[in-house]
Amino acid sequence: MPTVELPPRARAVLEEHQTLVLATTDGDGAPEAASVFYAPVMNGEAPALVCAFLSSSAKLGHLRRNPQAGIYIGPQTPTRWVQASATARMVEDPVEREARLDQLLAHAPGARVFVERVPVTAVVLSLTRVKLTDLTGERPPIEAVDFGTGD
Repeated sequence: MPTVELPPRARAVLEEHQTLVLATTDGDGAPEAASVFYAPVMNGEAPALVCAFLSSSAKLGHLRRNPQAGIYIGPQTPTRWVQASATARMVEDPVEREARLDQLLAHAPGARVFVERVPVTAVVLSLTRVKLTDLTGERPPIEAVDFGTGD
C-alpha cells in the first residue's frame, strides 16, 4: 500500500498553531468542544497530535468512552485551516508520558502552567482524516487525505 503524505500546507498549519478545538461526545452522544494545547508529531505513517487533559476532565472521560474526536486547527477567523478526525490513545506508560509532555511543551510553551500545576493525562490523537481548506488564494483551495481508521 503506498504511503499517504500530509500536504505541505496542512503540515504548515499544524506547525503554525499551538491550540486546537477538540470536539468529543459523552456516553449519550451529547457533543462538547474545548480549546486544547497540542504538539504535532509527524514522524510516523500518519500524523498525530499530543495533548494533555486535566485528569478529571469531562473531555478525557469522553475520549475514554469514545476515542473518536473531531479537530479544528486554524485562526479564529477561518482563512486557512485544518479539520481532522482522530482516534485518541491515553498514554499510560510513565516514560512515554514524560516524553509526550516534553513534546507538548516544546511546541506550545503556554501549556507549561497547565501541565505543571494540575494532574494531567497525556493523550495522542492519531489523525485518521485531514482536510485543509485554504481561502487565501492558494490552489487547490481544499485538500483531503485519509490515513485510515486508526484501529
